[in-house]
Amino acid sequence: LDGDFFLCRQKSMEIIAKQLTDLPLDISDKYTLCMAPISFNNKESISTLRSFAKKQSLGRLSGLDRKHVPKPASSFEEFSKLCSIHSDIELFLWLLRRFPGNYVEEQTALSLQGRSVELIDRGLASTDRLELNHCHVSRDDRLRKVVRKKDSLMEDDIPDI
Repeated sequence: LDGDFFLCRQKSMEIIAKQLTDLPLDISDKYTLCMAPISFNNKESISTLRSFAKKQSLGRLSGLDRKHVPKPASSFEEFSKLCSIHSDIELFLWLLRRFPGNYVEEQTALSLQGRSVELIDRGLASTDRLELNHCHVSRDDRLRKVVRKKDSLMEDDIPDI
């Protein structure tokens, strides 16, 4: 490319592309899927995207799993999960806007999105009453796993000399 241009989001596009290599989709569909707004801190986002792409490649309609039904949060951990669910619903709606065809699931997702926003607002208003189940040891272990996973993904990119 000319020096006047640069590519953004290369790493995230590459991670998504690796998840789609085995699916028989058009290159334009794969490119569109690679542009999906995914939070890599949320494990379910890649799963949601992959499931959608797999069904798209088979010509089937995609929908949200029951795990995407938002529930009121009684702890900060549940609140974090609620935010992740909202993120997945947003991703699903983004995908449906680029690959239309399932009006019923879109309406269901819009309803779940509204409910998740309502519960997030309620959770934010009551943060002083949410339970804090925080253990520094388990948090550190979780972060170490994330770093190791990112490092292993980067090692796959280093060419052998």
